[in-house]
Amino acid sequence: MCHLKWSLTLSTLLHLFSHGLTSASNETETISTRKEVQHGEMNKYSIPQSDRLTGIYNTTLLDSHQTIPNDTIDLSVALTRPPEEKLHTPSLIQPHDRSKYSPVPSPNKTSTSINNQEDGNSTEGTSVPSSLSDFNDRKQLSFVYSSDVSEGMADFNITEPETSSNTSSSSESNAKTPSQTTRNVSYPMLPSSYEQSTVPSTSDPQIDTGVHNSTSHRDYIQKISNLDTEGTVNLQNMSVPRATDSYSSPRTSQVNETSDSSNKNASPFPGDAITADSQSGSGTYNTQSEGRQHSAVANTRSFQQLNNFRASNSEPQNGTDNLMIPNGNQHPSVSDSVDSPPPTSSFPKKNLKPLSDEGLQVISLPTYHPNDVIHVSSSEMYPSDGIRNASHEEKNPCARTCKEGLPSMVCRYKFELEWYYTMSKACYNCPLSLDDCDRKDCVVADGVKRPIVVVNRQMPGPSIEVCKGDRIIVDLQNHMMEESTSIHWHGHHQRGTPYMDGVPYVTQCPIPPKSSFRYHYIADTPGTHFWHSHSGCQRADGVFGALIIRVPSSSDPHRELYDKDLSEHIVQVLDWDDKLGVEKFLAHHHANGNNKPKTLLVNGRGRFHQFQDVNSVTRNVTRSPISTFTVQQGFRYRFRLINAGFLNCPIELSVDNHTLLVISSDGTDLRPVEAKTLVTYAGERFDFVLKANNKVGNYWMRFRGLMDCDERFTKAHQVAVLHYDGAPLNEEPPGEVRYEIPRREGLQVNSLNVGTATAGSLVIPELHAMAEDDQSLKEEPDMTFYLSYDFYELDNPHYHRSPFYGFHQVASRLQRLLTPQLNHISLKLPPFPLLSQHGDLGTRYPFCNETTVSGCESKYCECTHVIEVPLGAVLELILIDKGNAYDANHPFHLHGHAFRVIAMERLNRSTTVEEVKARDKAGLIHRKLKGAPIKDTITVPDGGFTIVRVHASNPGYWLFHCHIEFHVELGMAVVFKVGQHHEFPSSPKAFPRCNNYMPSEEEAEQTNDVENDIQAPNSFIPHWWPLRSSSASMISVPPDLALLLLLCAAVR
Repeated sequence: MCHLKWSLTLSTLLHLFSHGLTSASNETETISTRKEVQHGEMNKYSIPQSDRLTGIYNTTLLDSHQTIPNDTIDLSVALTRPPEEKLHTPSLIQPHDRSKYSPVPSPNKTSTSINNQEDGNSTEGTSVPSSLSDFNDRKQLSFVYSSDVSEGMADFNITEPETSSNTSSSSESNAKTPSQTTRNVSYPMLPSSYEQSTVPSTSDPQIDTGVHNSTSHRDYIQKISNLDTEGTVNLQNMSVPRATDSYSSPRTSQVNETSDSSNKNASPFPGDAITADSQSGSGTYNTQSEGRQHSAVANTRSFQQLNNFRASNSEPQNGTDNLMIPNGNQHPSVSDSVDSPPPTSSFPKKNLKPLSDEGLQVISLPTYHPNDVIHVSSSEMYPSDGIRNASHEEKNPCARTCKEGLPSMVCRYKFELEWYYTMSKACYNCPLSLDDCDRKDCVVADGVKRPIVVVNRQMPGPSIEVCKGDRIIVDLQNHMMEESTSIHWHGHHQRGTPYMDGVPYVTQCPIPPKSSFRYHYIADTPGTHFWHSHSGCQRADGVFGALIIRVPSSSDPHRELYDKDLSEHIVQVLDWDDKLGVEKFLAHHHANGNNKPKTLLVNGRGRFHQFQDVNSVTRNVTRSPISTFTVQQGFRYRFRLINAGFLNCPIELSVDNHTLLVISSDGTDLRPVEAKTLVTYAGERFDFVLKANNKVGNYWMRFRGLMDCDERFTKAHQVAVLHYDGAPLNEEPPGEVRYEIPRREGLQVNSLNVGTATAGSLVIPELHAMAEDDQSLKEEPDMTFYLSYDFYELDNPHYHRSPFYGFHQVASRLQRLLTPQLNHISLKLPPFPLLSQHGDLGTRYPFCNETTVSGCESKYCECTHVIEVPLGAVLELILIDKGNAYDANHPFHLHGHAFRVIAMERLNRSTTVEEVKARDKAGLIHRKLKGAPIKDTITVPDGGFTIVRVHASNPGYWLFHCHIEFHVELGMAVVFKVGQHHEFPSSPKAFPRCNNYMPSEEEAEQTNDVENDIQAPNSFIPHWWPLRSSSASMISVPPDLALLLLLCAAVR
């Protein structure tokens, strides 16, 4: 035993002295990185902290399908950490910052050498020096990790001078840069040893990588940030390993990011399904579309005389000698493009001027009014690089012609949701140079800079176009800094997949920042729908997009009415303001801000202001670009209109010299009706056929806001262009553009605040469904519910706190907030989803309805408003707008079901529930029980009622709410519980959970006791055997010396 002790001691001493002992000011630890190289993508790294005494840390590659045996890397790197960082665990991988991917070694002189051997004849060396100031003397090395490279492969773009010199001094790095040539080499990420890796590229050179010493991590990052343009390490579209979080499991958050055909069969879905991937930015897929190929983005040029502005983008003109752009030494550039390297500017460097503090412009958010002239200085413009790219989003192969008998497809989409900005740097000189408005990532809106929230830096977001029966998989990544989110698939009923409905605290937990969630469901509800955020005011700020589910022509009763159904003819309209939705919400509910939108957008664009270049001699005025829809004379086109509005702003559409043949609404077919104008409300969708039978030319498509957008308030309106192929591109259509243009004479469909039998109008019950009648139209329903609403004068404690500033204590009527409620109840959801965590309800969160509460006419009532109905029952909902407070309008949307609209009338300027019941009892309300149209979003006339029938055939919890964003945020909603919990589909495996954490004092004390017991043994570890000097100060003992002393003590 003694011999074994001395052997252990001797081996330990040899190990310590071979590595050297360190002082307290220069403490060294060994970090062992073990990476299991696996087939599949590099998704996540887990870096658990091991025993601090040994200083060993393990990094294991996660989220892969198959592990290759004997292909591991044990990489030992010495890291030097300052004393104050002694207790900090270093992270080899920084997962969320694409410009900080490399695991930077720390000691003083580490460098990475890369030997490039071509044909085995010559060897050229490239190294990252300890002082990076002379990086220009070496080759420029760009590490490219892109989704279009085969799995396990990484690309190097090696840019080298034509006359290279390995001995050039750092002073020569500031000289004129010689011309460069670039070649690409690729290597599989399967190195065979921890010290050096020799890997072949596609051109068969050998790249040897060895790790030695380098500067500290902090100094390295600082020096990297000071590199000039020639010395920049470009990390192009790098697939950064994502950190593992407790919200999403690897099974539910894994994203297929490669186009390698070998991965097609890795899908967990049936083998006869065809997989298609849509990636952010790269747009790569695993199959090719068999259907028609459509352009991803409609041509959106403005139709104006702009000859004086287009020339400014080809060569420098007046003012270009003072161009202000940031110098390249600000930070390493990160390219979003996979297909090509970052654009090289075609302008001479003598025209560039570093951006000084004096030259920086302060971003402000002033209030603009229609036709305000906004002055833009061309001295702030970017030089043109000649690159134009109007097609930012490649078409997913799932956007195809649907054919009977073909297999369904698995359609994958990657949604990256983030804060962004309109008129960002991606827009270059837009709108002074309108071609720049078509650049990738340029979100124009109405030309005014403001924050937005978008998916994949697009507004509207990516369109999802599939065939009925396809499987949709959307991986949503929330990159926002502070807000949670969710996506609702508006119009899709989610039969069998209620957990994918996307309503926080009803069907799922909200998706926290920096986390992801996978939506997956079968596209079984055909028609024109859309997706949008169901969290806060994010839809108002840009989180929405089209969801189109097509059917084969044999299943389309209207197929003979049109010739073309193109992606370019999806029309998405939104009411818009120059403020964030939440800012407008807070100003209206806590102060005297208004709730009236200023303008409209069509497919994310609109003309609202004028822009003038103050440096231009001609001082010409231009506008931001508008959307254009191109047709060919003689053809009939199916247009799909989506109203994504968020405020009380119904939108009226008309097209000059054309009529609209309305054939569908909310995804269900209608008997065709030809109209001159069509009105849509927030959440509604309409399909119409437009016959391009006029002479070749350009025609205005006019969008006019009603209600809170009408002539009493903001006169919000917008135009787009119907462009006949062959007409001049730079010519505006004839006719004025202003709100006061009279409404076109003729039939209007879905008119505002009118009932049946109104001259010149057709309301929804007067339309006729193409589908056969179902059991919801039987003579008597199984259950009848009256849902009345209005705005009430209450001390809503969220906005009026009595006795300090109660409703009647506030003198200004503009600051008195009326509360909208259904049956005098505001919906308050529990802190967990009703659907997936109904077991947490207990007695703390009881359901309520008008039969369980009282006195709510005079006091504010807030609770979990739920109406329980048996599975399979036929419900009749009588919606009553009392109309006392305002001449308003409310569109209501039902999740999980469609309904039949069987009656709609306006009685007076106001009405009551008792009046409606009396009329019904007297037989004065006619119900359409034959051919009633099918909808999922419906309006209710002010001072009137709308009656709908629902067949409650989809078990789950389903929200029914006003689709005006401000109203639903105040609780103007109710939840229908259809069926019993045992009849619900099972929740997905590892589905996220959430709830409040509010332990009792006793539970908190018990938790603290347990934590103290666990932490007690570690509390004194850093202070083993402290040595005190004469001044009684503490002396730190290095861990190696502490280990040596411990072993010696053990031997003794």
